Amino acid sequence: MRFILHFSLFCFMTIFLTSCNFGNDIAVVDIQKVLNESRNGRKAKEHFIAIQNVFQQNINVIQAKLEAYPNKEQVEFLLSTTLGAFQKELDQINQQLNINTINSVYQIIKIYQEEKQFDIIMLNTQVIVHANKIDITNDIIKAFDKETLVFDDLPKMTVDPILPKPLPMEEEDKEVNEKANEETNEKDNE
Repeated sequence: MRFILHFSLFCFMTIFLTSCNFGNDIAVVDIQKVLNESRNGRKAKEHFIAIQNVFQQNINVIQAKLEAYPNKEQVEFLLSTTLGAFQKELDQINQQLNINTINSVYQIIKIYQEEKQFDIIMLNTQVIVHANKIDITNDIIKAFDKETLVFDDLPKMTVDPILPKPLPMEEEDKEVNEKANEETNEKDNE
């Protein structure tokens, strides 16, 4: 009996909601498409790639300086800690760049919503079951491209790794090095 009552209520609500004309109250936007296809979205990606290149240039400089360093274990440690710090900083820059870019898109969507008097604008990742779904993505791309995004300057990174003193040698290694130095000095004196 309950099943019949619930099923009847479900059918009534379905018929009622589909017969209502909501007009253009609901719109959908694909943020990822806006970021991928808009001029400003591409500029943001290019800016991030330029930042990555600055980081990579500094990593190359550090690696070149560390190649001549005698203690390979310390070199590996220094490289891994430096790379870890760089990656953390790069992730933070990328996150802030994404937040700023998406906030700019959201501001445009808000203005568009007020101008076109939409009640609801949803992301396309949300499920909408409505026959009059309106995709406003292309309009948002056009509006976003009219905006001028300002990016921070590229970071100026000149990293000079501070090399620690070499680890103390074992006694046997010291003796071998001293003998080698003595032999070299004797040959030079001859």
